[in-house]
Amino acid sequence: MWSIAELADVAAAALIEEDRRAAEEQSVRGVDHLAEVELHPVLAAAFGRAGFGVERERRYPAGRAARRETEGDRCDLVLAPGGLAVAPAGGRGTLFTPAAAAGDGMLFWLEVKLAAQFGPEGPNGAWSADLVTRPRQDLRKLAREPAVRHRGLLLVIFSRTPAIIEHDLAIAVGRFADALPCIGFPATRIFPVRDLIGHACGAVSIVPVLAHASAGRAGGRGSRRRPRASDPRGGRASGVPEPGPPGRMTAERPVEPVVEPVPGADLRFDDV
Repeated sequence: MWSIAELADVAAAALIEEDRRAAEEQSVRGVDHLAEVELHPVLAAAFGRAGFGVERERRYPAGRAARRETEGDRCDLVLAPGGLAVAPAGGRGTLFTPAAAAGDGMLFWLEVKLAAQFGPEGPNGAWSADLVTRPRQDLRKLAREPAVRHRGLLLVIFSRTPAIIEHDLAIAVGRFADALPCIGFPATRIFPVRDLIGHACGAVSIVPVLAHASAGRAGGRGSRRRPRASDPRGGRASGVPEPGPPGRMTAERPVEPVVEPVPGADLRFDDV
């Protein structure tokens, strides 16, 4: 039903278009200036244009027992398969609810996280936390939801070079696999962006939490299976990624001058 490769393509195209729009407006702020919450409407609009039903800040099923609507964890983006709307939470329909609507079990639940190597003031000292610690917290939150079958993390990354993204993302995914019993292989797309604050490229990576993750320990070191054969594009993967390479993340090391700019023509939805 769901292809994370397709979702990654839509998300990457949305950020490319947002950066192009800012360039046409001659804005001094590129797509890499957006805060994490500012990415939500950009991504939601893109998924809607692609034909998915979209709801933002939907409350997780496990949190609906709370009396107040403001209580309980919420998911950043929830998608319905193409042609369907998102059914009201808890099945409470109205006269205006579309007949063709998808319930919790059919939806894809996406938590969005942002990691940028640089900010307007200079290098980001919280790069490791943004790339590993905070995303891992959201993956654990997703894994704790037994009623949610289709789920994943949408990680948006901006960096100086594609090599940094590939290296540091591999470390991050390895650490996710160490902490969680069942995450799948990610689908990643790398693309060029305007270099305004030190970033020459961006990426989106969707890390799925497999349907049987809730049966294990959502936050501990469980029995991790070795990966099986999977789609090389990361579209419908099974198994668990290998731990990432050891050592420090590249972006944590002192920043060296860029000798040559990254040629934009060489970056077209490359897979990691």
